[in-house]
Amino acid sequence: AAVHGLPILGDWPVKVHVTVGKVSGGRSRRGVVKHALRIPDEDLVEVDGLLVTSVPRTVLDMAVAASYLTSIMIVDRALLVDRYGWPPPMTSREELWETFARRGNFLGSRRAAAVIHFGETRSESPLESVSRANMQIIRCPAPELQVSFSDHMGHIADADFYWRAWSTVGE
Repeated sequence: AAVHGLPILGDWPVKVHVTVGKVSGGRSRRGVVKHALRIPDEDLVEVDGLLVTSVPRTVLDMAVAASYLTSIMIVDRALLVDRYGWPPPMTSREELWETFARRGNFLGSRRAAAVIHFGETRSESPLESVSRANMQIIRCPAPELQVSFSDHMGHIADADFYWRAWSTVGE
């Protein structure tokens, strides 16, 4: 997640998580946590000389391993379609579902599916993502995101959150 520039809530963990082949042996130690697991070639990419999981695979892995709030921050950033065109989306919902299907049955798959479903292409910052997740947790009605307001003079403002039924914005 760090290599891809995905956000997390709080500080990055001190320990680095790596995936090793099932026959490589060895234990986790000295700040390195090893996970014995086979990862399909389609889920691996090279970034700055490091072999890491692809963005879709990383999103799914973090949806299972990280807190719910961090998971939502990550999926929203990966899916973000910025209204100004930069940065480009890191993945699509379709790629997430393809990666999900390729993983087959896995521990945490329900939670990962819920994170994909809740992921949003218009949540423009990590704190907006945390706000949306907290709204969901307290069962607040889902707002419309990034709504522009104008009057006869032109553009007034863009609101991060808008509840049309109550004529209420949140920023």
